[in-house]
Amino acid sequence: MCCTCAASPCYLFTYASAQALAVAEESSLIVQIGKWVIETACAQNVAWRNAGLPHVPVAVNISARQLHDKNLVPTVRAALATSGLEPKYLEIELTESAVMLSVDKAMGTLAELRGMGVHVSLDDFGTGYSSLSHLKRFPVTRLKIDQSFVRDLATDVDDAAIVRAIIVVAQELSLDVTAEGVETAQQVAFLTVHNCGEAQGFYFARPASPNDVLALLERRTLPLV
Repeated sequence: MCCTCAASPCYLFTYASAQALAVAEESSLIVQIGKWVIETACAQNVAWRNAGLPHVPVAVNISARQLHDKNLVPTVRAALATSGLEPKYLEIELTESAVMLSVDKAMGTLAELRGMGVHVSLDDFGTGYSSLSHLKRFPVTRLKIDQSFVRDLATDVDDAAIVRAIIVVAQELSLDVTAEGVETAQQVAFLTVHNCGEAQGFYFARPASPNDVLALLERRTLPLV
């Protein structure tokens, strides 16, 4: 679940365990599973909208195999067309390491998605292999600060410095920034003071079913745990 420090929320869903996803990735089933997730996420978002709920973006994680599959862009385009979802309400999430497997090919795919109006976020930022020179070229709209840096930022000066630096870099590049793995009020306070646009984590909510998210959207606020 993703919430805001100072912006509109986006919602993310986990459909399978990490172990199951690893098996799917190895067997190429991840492409079919990913196609279903994209289609389902788009359709669900439109269903919420048709129910009169606030328009919110929905983010879908993309694996390395999906990113480099030739059918990713057609899949996204078809899911948007079939569901009627506006592209700006879909966000594709991928890791630095997935992009770095084949930078030029990934850049082409991401540029096509951005050309459609779909948002693209770089997940687990700070743990991959990209350099700042690559970041300048990536057609992304959001950086997501890896939870390994967020976990101890209230007590670890090095983690705090890294998080501050990522926030500043994102802002200077006109990118949105989201902190992952937020679980405490101290973390929220730090991120708010340093103008981190969004935060996600158990502090706001646990992973939720579409019906549970519907209830959250109806309340138009998130319970703080």
